Amino acid sequence: MSRYDQSEPWYQCDSMKYAGVVDALTYCLKGKIEDGAVLAALIKEIVPQNEDFGSSRGYYNFLHTQYKNEILERFKYLNCKVERTKK
Repeated sequence: MSRYDQSEPWYQCDSMKYAGVVDALTYCLKGKIEDGAVLAALIKEIVPQNEDFGSSRGYYNFLHTQYKNEILERFKYLNCKVERTKK
């Protein structure tokens, strides 16, 4: 019996892994943060590696937007800080 032969859809049964979260956030934010190294560092800083992200559906409903907003806030803060030091 496969893990998908249950009464619920796969996206409610499968657990989201850290690598999947990183991929989702990278795909979502690569247009807003063009430097891939900076984006990867921010994701690593914000998203805990040992977190239980729950199901794919639960992750996208409850955590994805929160992480995305935290990463963008941190990016804006760091850019403002760099701009102030250049003056």
